[in-house]
Amino acid sequence: MNFTTRLEIEHACTRCAIDYSHKVDFGDFEGFANLFAENGVLSVGSLHLDSRANIGKAMSQRPAEILSRHVITNIAINVIDEEAAVGMAYFMLYRTIVGNENDPTAVPPVAVVGHYKDKFEKTTDGWKFAERIGVFDMIDTSQFG
Repeated sequence: MNFTTRLEIEHACTRCAIDYSHKVDFGDFEGFANLFAENGVLSVGSLHLDSRANIGKAMSQRPAEILSRHVITNIAINVIDEEAAVGMAYFMLYRTIVGNENDPTAVPPVAVVGHYKDKFEKTTDGWKFAERIGVFDMIDTSQFG
């Protein structure tokens, strides 16, 4: 594989990891689900979803009053071949309950610090998550009820 192809794959997978945060944080749950391959897996905490359809269905039930911000850093993508890649990223999750998302709220403490373990696959629609596993390394349990 040439250098340019490797960079294009790394960029596409990095973009997928970044878009994950934007789409969930701003309520684009259809777009969020479309980041996953048809048989993609999302496993975060006690949540385990095993298809794009199930991911979309679960996310559409997320309460509107939850305001979250996923801060993603240290994204590392390792290209396996022209059809597969793996990656890892650190995350910090801020979350709170708000009455009106247009009114600023006080910054809550970090709810979770963890990392994602990712598998990506090339599909006819571009690079998608084949699997995203979120590992909670530190958690403030008082923010989850």
